[in-house]
Amino acid sequence: MEALPQARDDALRPATISDVAARAGVGVGTVSRVLNGSPLVRQETRTQVLAVIEELDYRPSQVARRLSLGRTMTVAAVVPYFTNPSFVERLRGIMDGLSESDYEFTLLSVQTEQQRDEHLDALARGGRADGVIILSLPLADLETKRFLRADVPVVMVDVANPAFPSVVIDNVAGGRLATEHLLALGHRRIGVVGDPEVNL
Repeated sequence: MEALPQARDDALRPATISDVAARAGVGVGTVSRVLNGSPLVRQETRTQVLAVIEELDYRPSQVARRLSLGRTMTVAAVVPYFTNPSFVERLRGIMDGLSESDYEFTLLSVQTEQQRDEHLDALARGGRADGVIILSLPLADLETKRFLRADVPVVMVDVANPAFPSVVIDNVAGGRLATEHLLALGHRRIGVVGDPEVNL
């Protein structure tokens, strides 16, 4: 039996930026400027293009948008043993902070020293993320210089680095305050429960 050719149903094909431009009677560049919020488009044209976008249910390609903006729209976090409860809470804070933004979140888990080096090397080359958050992993001088040379914004957490903004908790001072408080209450047998020390 001869197979019947499959007809392509254009009605089911996702609309493209070219479809929007053709329907609105403008160029693709004008549609792109509307999508990026450029002030160089007349309000009448902007309204017309937005109406066609709504009509065609056009969904811009995120990859294309990132390329046009010259950004990845991604924030990466490099975390050792991310299932550790203290790291889970830090990650929760990062994700909460990004929840109202257009940025996506990438988690790079480090289990070995080789993974650490591979992740940091890839990020320091640039183009993988618009910003990097490094938790509890000190950077060598050469690694610091490579991030600076690539102009990749970096924030350090739990480790101070003079080249980058850092958020550091003084565990010694915190432990002293907690102990002094318990001693002042009359307690003499004091125990400590904490995360196991991680060295990479």
